[in-house]
Amino acid sequence: MIRTDNSTPIFAKMSPESHGTLFLFDDSAPTVNAIVGWIRSIKGGEGSGFHGHAGRPGQRGGSAAAGTATAPKRITEKVWAGEPEDATPTLNKLQTGAIGEKLVIDLLTESVGVPFGTVNLGVNNAPFDVAGNGFAVEVKTGMATNGKSAMHWRATIGQPGKAEQELLQQMSAEEKRAHNQWKEKKILERKHALLDRMAEEAGKEIKPLTIGIILSADGKRADVYRFDGFHLRLPWNKYATDEYYMGSYETGA
Repeated sequence: MIRTDNSTPIFAKMSPESHGTLFLFDDSAPTVNAIVGWIRSIKGGEGSGFHGHAGRPGQRGGSAAAGTATAPKRITEKVWAGEPEDATPTLNKLQTGAIGEKLVIDLLTESVGVPFGTVNLGVNNAPFDVAGNGFAVEVKTGMATNGKSAMHWRATIGQPGKAEQELLQQMSAEEKRAHNQWKEKKILERKHALLDRMAEEAGKEIKPLTIGIILSADGKRADVYRFDGFHLRLPWNKYATDEYYMGSYETGA
């Protein structure tokens, strides 16, 4: 048997160096301090904007003039209508992610009125993608051409390292499922642990946020949905709904 007891996979007891990509973020002090410093440098009062209009940099409440230079153009027709888009996608995974991340940065910057930016520069496997004004934002981008089994936003657990691959080969199907569930649980635990450390060092609450994007096949149009917190999986049929809908936009891609 691969499990050491009824609840903990043997993999959980291995050294961090052996975990490969399970440990999705290098949370050594220099890296955390660098990101905390970056977030603290972003101006804008808490509670400013983020309700369909721009905030005022450095101030609490009120609105700045609408329509910034980076404000994405809103469109009236949704990209995803509940079924796979009948088109051939032209983007790879990296391009899809980059378009989604840029759109979110532009939307939040325009909406809040203070700069948002990526945390993926010089950081390997950051636990979220975008930050600004006390928010840590995970951006999940999918294609409207996805088949029904892929119509969701989900957290990825990363590719297993060599040591993990060797263990997986010895596991039964049930043990593999339990192992992956354990890894998914650890993903959220590590995200929130890092948020707590960053909030303590920054001296203010850092709120988790997930933005789900559904891109057209050519990447030029997108539906945008907003969810409080971090999530392992958000099926489109339950969450790509009017309750969470921010709007549809041209991406500028």
